[in-house]
Amino acid sequence: MRALVEVLPEGPALFADDTLTDRPEKYFVAERIREAVIGETGAEVPYVTAVEIESYDERPTVPRIRAAIHVERDGQKKILVGAGGERIKAIGARARSSIEQFLGKQVFLELWVQVTPDWTRNADALKNLGYVQAEKSDAK
Repeated sequence: MRALVEVLPEGPALFADDTLTDRPEKYFVAERIREAVIGETGAEVPYVTAVEIESYDERPTVPRIRAAIHVERDGQKKILVGAGGERIKAIGARARSSIEQFLGKQVFLELWVQVTPDWTRNADALKNLGYVQAEKSDAK
């Protein structure tokens, strides 16, 4: 490995020195919501959840974030919502705390659960949820 590194040419930096990631803030917000789902449900909902940030309004003093949690079956939705909505409230509280810590300010977080059948096996759904990059066009 050392010999390989020694012969590789040095190229220009692709990002500024102070850049930590090429992902937008919304990506990390969605992942914190997904992490809260997994933390609150454990093995009840296997890792077949995706989070879609539907709106992210940073203009107000307290930013407003609306997100859909996608699952594949009605039974998974029932687990996430819980009796009387208690589970989704717990997910929201956990996610909001994590997001506020990440952003360093209070946020208003609205969550809802949507059944998107077989989204993990649907190319269009995977693309729409950000798991597959859109192909770049050659148009200039």
